[in-house]
Amino acid sequence: MGQHATTDDFEDAPAGALAGLIDALPQIVWICDAEGGNALTNRRWAEYTGVTDASAEARRDALHPDDRERTLALWQHALATGEPYEADFRLRRHDGAWRWQLARASPQRDARGQVVRWVGTVTDIEAQFRAGYESSIDGFMVLRSLRDAAGRVADFWWVYVNEAAARIIGRPRGWFTGRQLLQEMPGALTEGLFEEYVHVVEGGESWSRELVHAHQGLERDLRVAATRADDGIAVSFTDLTERRRAEQQLRDLQERQAFLLALG
Repeated sequence: MGQHATTDDFEDAPAGALAGLIDALPQIVWICDAEGGNALTNRRWAEYTGVTDASAEARRDALHPDDRERTLALWQHALATGEPYEADFRLRRHDGAWRWQLARASPQRDARGQVVRWVGTVTDIEAQFRAGYESSIDGFMVLRSLRDAAGRVADFWWVYVNEAAARIIGRPRGWFTGRQLLQEMPGALTEGLFEEYVHVVEGGESWSRELVHAHQGLERDLRVAATRADDGIAVSFTDLTERRRAEQQLRDLQERQAFLLALG
């Protein structure tokens, strides 16, 4: 993604050069001390969130309330173990919109192997999706796993839906936000789609199938493919309905012609 800075760049650069270096990067970049206290963020933080304060409290407050506990638990685990940090969450944009982000951070260590600071980035996942899928004629959506107390996938809820998916499914695009798959489309369970999606999440293998979806007032011939996306799935589907209808009309015409020729 644009320019790339290594941890060596951050370690060796003086403060002024460091600020200029990370400000040149296209995503939010933050650097904090070994205990997680904030030291520096680039200007993208203020531009994106509309908040100049980048303290730990401000970063927590910018997280969606439903994502805070999970996200902060992952960060505390990284601080305690020194393992790289990765989490996806919704971050409040300056206009109040919640957008999905992917955060990653790596520890920097001294000669004795002790963590001295963390260098992290926050990337707008939806922006990446939109670039490739907003103009697509195929449907594309991302769903996140909803797990029960035992850790089993009990449902999925929509994170992102492109315009084509909304049109094919026959719902306004804004309708999907925060809704759960099985609550809104129980046919996914009876058709076996839900089970296949769970297999994709748990096993990591991609899956595809052609099917006739005939539930909730929707009857379409679809080619569906799913791949794992973190703790969820990315689903793409092509509407084959019109093509199948045209193929059937052609078969009907050929049968009539054959019948007339047989009558001689």
